[in-house]
Amino acid sequence: MKSQTLTLLTFGILSANLAHATDAGTTLRHATQTTTPPPATITPLTLAEQGDISTDTTPISVRDVVLVGNTLLSTAQLEPELASVRGTTTTFGGLQTLAGKITDTYHKAGYPLATVIIPPQKIDGGVVQLQVLEGQIAGVSVENRSRLSDEVVQSYLSGMQSGQPLRQADSERALLLIKDLAGTDSVNYRLQGGNNGTDLAVDLGEAPLVTGFVQADNYGSKSTGEIRTRAGVNLNSPFGRGEKLSVQAMSSFKGVDYVNLSADMPVGADGLMFSGSLGHTRYDLGGAFKDLNATGTANTVDIGARYPLIRSNRNNLWLSASGEYRDLQDKIGSTNTVTDKSIKTLHLGANGYHQDDWLMGGYTQWRVDNTFGRLTIDSADARAIDSLSAKTEGAYYKIAANISRTQYFSPQFSAILSLNGQWANKNLDPAEQMSLGGNDAVAAYHSNDVSADIALQGGLELRYALTPYVSLSGFYDAGRAKLRAKPFVSGDNTVNLHGGGIGLYSQYKDFYLQGKIAWRASNRQFSNDRNPRAWLKVGYNF
Repeated sequence: MKSQTLTLLTFGILSANLAHATDAGTTLRHATQTTTPPPATITPLTLAEQGDISTDTTPISVRDVVLVGNTLLSTAQLEPELASVRGTTTTFGGLQTLAGKITDTYHKAGYPLATVIIPPQKIDGGVVQLQVLEGQIAGVSVENRSRLSDEVVQSYLSGMQSGQPLRQADSERALLLIKDLAGTDSVNYRLQGGNNGTDLAVDLGEAPLVTGFVQADNYGSKSTGEIRTRAGVNLNSPFGRGEKLSVQAMSSFKGVDYVNLSADMPVGADGLMFSGSLGHTRYDLGGAFKDLNATGTANTVDIGARYPLIRSNRNNLWLSASGEYRDLQDKIGSTNTVTDKSIKTLHLGANGYHQDDWLMGGYTQWRVDNTFGRLTIDSADARAIDSLSAKTEGAYYKIAANISRTQYFSPQFSAILSLNGQWANKNLDPAEQMSLGGNDAVAAYHSNDVSADIALQGGLELRYALTPYVSLSGFYDAGRAKLRAKPFVSGDNTVNLHGGGIGLYSQYKDFYLQGKIAWRASNRQFSNDRNPRAWLKVGYNF
């Protein structure tokens, strides 16, 4: 009789994707969801403008143009500019314009100090000589007021050697990698005159040892508490190496508590970052599930590495790899049952960022994550039930991806188009499923409304900045989910969700507020609730 009761109860929970059910894996997934902000940038070097063009109208017959001193760009690469005057009659001002075009070509190729001059010469037989100065730097000077040691800073700048041409890509990468480290706040650089030529002057601003945030939102589950508070504290480069030690905690004070300890440690001076974290989550079901007397825990260990293959202001590409172990336990007091599970995963991923000047400018962000995992169910009863139903135990593979485009049409008006998806080769544990609802998905539905093995969700949001601190938006979201990759019970296995609404975004100094109200536009298969859903998040960064 006990076995039959357990079987029926477990089947009820397994099919409760549409009824806001929560277990340790689901609770952990909702507690740790994060967004990826755009990467840090630095102000590009300000290049000297071309001097006044001569008004001398004396004609100069040009049979050929000879470049002297060009080693970084070949004469063949500069042929389009040279051909524009070859075999023509021009003036000294025309030759200055040609020199300026070649200089611009060097700048676009990433050599900001390069310049082309017209040396004093006697033009013989129509052959004009242009001198290319490719812009060697005399040295690099550093004003370091950050928390990084001088030794660490110099190791990142070692690629910019005196006597070598300054390459924009190299200097930009090195300085952005420094700015990515904990313990730096502002990174600026400029050109200045030195004793032996032009120096690159780097200034690293002061940065606090301790930073953090406090935040409150209503993103939680009804069964574990919708109102949640979250806080985090970071120790930034306490040892001067660019490392970061962090602690983050979240609680609904009535059903779920989460704490995470993490550390990031740079290795070498080319952007490689190792990370590790320990996490603990506890839940206690209330609401409609209170009579179950259900509780659970999730303990996690994660180690990983991340490397910036491309790092610049406008284009970025990171590669990442990590391994994670999750120990999950769910207890149902009403039936005196305990389900112990563990998940081991290997993640291989990539994410990128591209900024462009199309229309009024915009940027595109994307991420792809491949998960190779293995679920082990340690409880005999739960393993037996799983073997007769979802068959989640064992090895699995899933791929998750997202892409978003932020496009500006004016300084005040912008649009955000996003697409998120997941595919799995078999039925997944709830810890690995994708939520189709939520503030960052189909906002008219709760994140607990629909979780699925395979899903695709997209949205369009139009934002208008009323002031520098307040923006309003209108949005529409849609999603489609295949609840189980391999259905094992009869019934509809597909869900389509649609909804739209309005949003408010505000940030003043270190305070921020985000709010949404969304209305359902579809799907009554699991709920006839047509009331709007409101989302609110407020916080303070310090």
